[in-house]
Formats: sequence, structure tokens, C-alpha cells
Amino acid sequence: MSDLKFNCPHCQQRLGLPEAAFGRTIPCPCCKGHIRLPELQKPQAEAPEPTPPAALRVIGVGLKQQRDDLKFACPTCAVHIVIAERAAGKKITCQRCGTRILVPGGPPPPAAQPAPAPMPERPEPHQIPELIEKLRRGDEQAGRALIMTGESVIPALIEGFKEHALDEPDTNRGADYVANLLVKCGAASVQHLIAKLGKSRHAYLTLGRIGSEEAVHALAAELSSCNWRRVEVACEALGLAASPALQTVVDPLQKLLKTTRSGEVYSAAAAALAAIQQRYPKSLDTRALSLQEKVAQSKITPLKVMAAR
Repeated sequence: MSDLKFNCPHCQQRLGLPEAAFGRTIPCPCCKGHIRLPELQKPQAEAPEPTPPAALRVIGVGLKQQRDDLKFACPTCAVHIVIAERAAGKKITCQRCGTRILVPGGPPPPAAQPAPAPMPERPEPHQIPELIEKLRRGDEQAGRALIMTGESVIPALIEGFKEHALDEPDTNRGADYVANLLVKCGAASVQHLIAKLGKSRHAYLTLGRIGSEEAVHALAAELSSCNWRRVEVACEALGLAASPALQTVVDPLQKLLKTTRSGEVYSAAAAALAAIQQRYPKSLDTRALSLQEKVAQSKITPLKVMAAR
């Protein structure tokens, strides 16, 4: 039994239909335009052969099935369908049962994008203590809400360290989350943190992480303190900084290594010098070279060895 081959009058797609579909009105699988098929002309004596309706086939160029044609079955009536590869990912109508079918082989559907987190509203003053407690438990949403308050929240954040002496054990995990938020505030936090030096370990460490020139100078001033614990924490904070101003603290740190009697201060000062040397190796090399030049230019003359006669 032969197929009827023709072009769609709407989109000119080459189509092929079995004789069983003659006399029907069908939609084009590509453009969805309605096509009225002619009646099948047969002699009166011949009884029509019972032919199961087959699926519409998009033949393509040359009226022959190509190797890259797609072959699949209707998920509803299981009739076999053959269609050109360019129809992959499009929807067609099964000519047997009328089911809308997605042609396999198309690009995967785009992954659903997660909805952006809603912007926090500016909190009221009475909400700030509760938000700071949530921040101390690691709630990032609370941190974003606190930033919306502006610089006025910085003193309350620093009090949120809940540190009142350097002798307190260094196990304040909640203060770490507060320090992360103060580092984001940057230079606006520096003066408030300087006021807490000597009382809060995290005030030193936060100044070091901010690393502005003002913060470095405040930490450098702590190196001359008579309290060895303040000196130790200041050295630790300077090791966290990344600022050209660190070059001014090299001499005080080297002096500490020679004069301190505290093993904790010695270790902290040595670690800070190593961190500065790693960040600014050229500047330290230049300092060493200038020292050698000064020695070479001194008035000391070497002894002359006279040859024996």
C-alpha cells in the first residue's frame, strides 16, 4: 500500500501519509496548519483492506527516510512514529489517538533557578539585640538585616563580642560571626574597635583583618604596652593584616624578638614578621640591602697585608 506524499500548503514541509488517512483533515506536525486530504479513489469491486492507521511521517529531502530520522512510539497508543531530526524538542499530534507528544532528543529543559533571597527590611531599634543574637548563632539573614541599619549599629555589634578581658578563653565562636560582619563594614568600624583595645581579643583581630593604615598604626602602638598579653594579641592581629603600612612595624617586631622574655610574645612576633615577609618580600629585601650599604660605607678600613721581602 503506497503513501501519499505532498508538501504542507502552509509551511511547505514535505509530508507522507498512509492511504488509511485519505479523506481526513489533519494538523501539520510542524506548523499546526489544518490540511484537508483528498478522498481515496478505488474501484467499486475492490473491498478496502483493513489497515491500521499509522503515524504521520516527515519524510524530508529526497522523499526517503534518512538515517538521522527520529523513531519513537506514541506513549498513549504505542503507534510507531518517524520524523525528521530537526523536529526534536517540538510537540506534535499523534494522528491515531490525538495525543500531544514531545518529540524526544531536544535540548534539556533549563534548570529551575532558585528564587533570590528576599531583601531584608531595615530593622527597628528594638529588634537589633535579637538580630545580634541570631548573628552570633551564624544567621546570615540577620547579618544582612543589621547592615541595613547603617553605621549606627557598629557599637552594638562590638558589644556583641561579649568580651571584657583578654584573659577570657579564646572559644568565643559567636564573636567570630560578629567580626566577619564588622570586617565588611570596613573603615567605619576602626575607631569603635580601637576603643575596645585591651578589653576584647576580637577587637584586635578585627582591626588586623580590616588592615587600614589607621588600624595598623593602632596595633603598632600596642607593641610598646607593658602588658605582654596585649602585645601578643597585637602581633597576632598584625600577622592578619595586608597593608603597605605594615612596613613601619618591621623594626618594632624585630626589637621584640631581641628583648622580650615572654615565649608567647616571641612566637607571635616571629609569626607576624614571617607573614609580612611573605606579603611584601621586596620591601624587606630592600631594607636588608640598605643596611649592607651602610656597613660598606662606614669609615672602618680593612687591614692591609704587606708581602714579605
